[in-house]
Amino acid sequence: MITVVQILPNRQARGIRRGASRGYLALLVAAGWFLIVALPARATTTNIVFRYDTQTMAGDSVTFSFGEDQRAASAAFRSFTSDGKDYLEVILSNMGADVLVPEEVLTAVFFDLESDPTLTPESAVLASGSIVLFDSQPAGGVVGGEWAYWQRDDELPPPRPDQGISSTGIDLVGPHDLFPGADLAEPLCPDGLQYGLTSINDDPYTGNSKVAWNAPTDNPDPLIKHSVVFTLSGLPSNFDVTEHLDNVDFWYGTSRTPTPPVSNEPPIPEPITILTISLGGAGLFGYIRRRRNVH
Repeated sequence: MITVVQILPNRQARGIRRGASRGYLALLVAAGWFLIVALPARATTTNIVFRYDTQTMAGDSVTFSFGEDQRAASAAFRSFTSDGKDYLEVILSNMGADVLVPEEVLTAVFFDLESDPTLTPESAVLASGSIVLFDSQPAGGVVGGEWAYWQRDDELPPPRPDQGISSTGIDLVGPHDLFPGADLAEPLCPDGLQYGLTSINDDPYTGNSKVAWNAPTDNPDPLIKHSVVFTLSGLPSNFDVTEHLDNVDFWYGTSRTPTPPVSNEPPIPEPITILTISLGGAGLFGYIRRRRNVH
């Protein structure tokens, strides 16, 4: 058997190699940039706990706030004295966009007080202009029967702050921790999404059936639109919240195992992002260089 080998002219062979190289480089570039566009970066909004990123002082009060995509919230703290007792006032507000899913409902705020005093929940009422959605309006705006105060047990591990106010149980609070007030929605315990804070910008007719009324068969949880004012007693005398209160975290949804708080640290690129950018960039550089060599 005789094998015939065809020898291509040098110019034709170089053309074939050059065409193959161009095809390979074009594929490399396309693949790199496809990965950049098609693969989503890690979505920080999957976290349900957010550390404050802004602190504003005004007289004897301090406001901690944050904003992250759909979510935004604030907690204003003020100390005052009345009838010989020292009080802490907390105004918790949901300032985010239209709430579409339960994970966008603000259900708790946690914070640290210097010397970790034990406080007593005194009242929880709707802030001016706030209303209850999907339920009747409570007498006098009192919603204390749906919110509880929590103080850390020394046996619990960090990183959660030492004190908090919550409308959901999350294995931390029970009936004995409630603010004064009637039970507005069973059970007689902070539980689930009910009476959490939906946003001031919320449209109650958009979103899934847990947070919106889209059809007669929907049965969304009762929610508070915007803000609640909490009052607690037991602060040490002359306690200055502008100096001795920090580490404010905002808690969304009802998960018992949240991710660590999102801070205001600059984001670190994902390994896949670095890889795909490098891949696409290298391919593009090589392609341009070969084109220059050809011409």
